[in-house]
Amino acid sequence: MRQLIAGALIAALVAGCTPKADPPQATATLTERSVTVVVPEGFDAPFLEFATKTHGYGMFVKQGSPALARLFRTTDGGQSWHEVAHPRTVADNHQLYVAGPDTVVLLAEPHSWHVTHDGGKTWTEKPYSPTGPMPDEYPDYTNHELRKGKTVLPGFEESQVVEDGQHGLWQASVRDGKAVTAVSVPGSTSFSLVPVELQPGRNVMLARIAVSPDGLDVWLIAEQEPPSLSGPRSVRMKASGLPLLWRWENGAWKACPVTGVKDDPQHSYSVTPVGAGTLMLTAPIGTGYFTDRFTLVPGTPKLSWSGRLADGTIWGSGQDAGVVYLSTGSGSQRDWIRVQLSRS
Repeated sequence: MRQLIAGALIAALVAGCTPKADPPQATATLTERSVTVVVPEGFDAPFLEFATKTHGYGMFVKQGSPALARLFRTTDGGQSWHEVAHPRTVADNHQLYVAGPDTVVLLAEPHSWHVTHDGGKTWTEKPYSPTGPMPDEYPDYTNHELRKGKTVLPGFEESQVVEDGQHGLWQASVRDGKAVTAVSVPGSTSFSLVPVELQPGRNVMLARIAVSPDGLDVWLIAEQEPPSLSGPRSVRMKASGLPLLWRWENGAWKACPVTGVKDDPQHSYSVTPVGAGTLMLTAPIGTGYFTDRFTLVPGTPKLSWSGRLADGTIWGSGQDAGVVYLSTGSGSQRDWIRVQLSRS
């Protein structure tokens, strides 16, 4: 079976990403939601994190030795916020991790972890150690539980597992500076290597599989190494420039060279599938959309980073502290909400 799959995939490889029909002129709408809450002076702008388009959390921190924290929650997409009693407001370092609409993990370093499953009504304290385990509720983006009982290929042990609902389970990794992928088709107990069409570019630093919110589009996204590996380690370890892209079409990875936007090796681009055969891509000139070329859509907020929530909502962040953007729609036709939480 493995040889048959590999043979079919190799036979299906063709050059270039299949062009899509020109979409209708897309438009973007932007709604502002700005709320001010009572928090004393000295607290920084909050860190905001959403679980869905309606449920999110914001934590204000007053830096110092020790640092102080205040926690807030919204259940209506940022139209209103109410304070949640933080279980340990005084610590050297405060961190917020949102695992679900009602599930939150707080770190009060060096003291303890705190976990809620009811939106902050009750909290469970768990021991903290710099080398100890994280709580089970800590968001695990590797999804390794999905591959339980399956034989994992060498070099993919730490790779994220992604399920696309059609072809099975995917993994991506890097080998000799190139992106490599593996798939476990439904019913299989192992993973098989899937050939990746070569593209010109620098060595690959990180590769991942990403699936659109509607589950119909599967993409391979490879971050390239910076042009120079000299300089501080913090700079050398940061992927720079346009990523290399492939789309899964007709049983093969089809290379999709990015056109329509200049590659800036000093800029880190964020790429998120948004459905309808489209990727959202943050670039120095603005946030745009890629099918077979990059296109800007008027009204789309300029973002630095983006991602997808569990309910399919697209989120993004820019340069403004205490602000997050939430988006619904399909492809480049999207509605945006700018959510801002600030203190009085």
